[in-house]
Amino acid sequence: MASTELLRPSRRHTGVRQRRLLKWKRGIPLYAMLLPTIAYFMLFTYYPLVHSIVISMQDFNLIGNRPFIGLENYRNVLTDPTFWADFRNTLFLGISML
Repeated sequence: MASTELLRPSRRHTGVRQRRLLKWKRGIPLYAMLLPTIAYFMLFTYYPLVHSIVISMQDFNLIGNRPFIGLENYRNVLTDPTFWADFRNTLFLGISML
């Protein structure tokens, strides 16, 4: 008798699965209402972020070819002698606005 009980699925677990499935089915309209918000967030937040990272790694020209130069732009900025003074001034202004 004990061995046949192991082969049969427990009724207790099937009820839990059905309740979970019912919760998901009831939530489908709510998830559908969230889709435009998620699409808006992705379009106006993540796309510009990724695009700006790509542009920062190119020798950017408004017209013509934009060759990929990798981290060269960052290297140029960090070795520029006026960058750190400008950075310090920006931090000072930002903190003083608080």
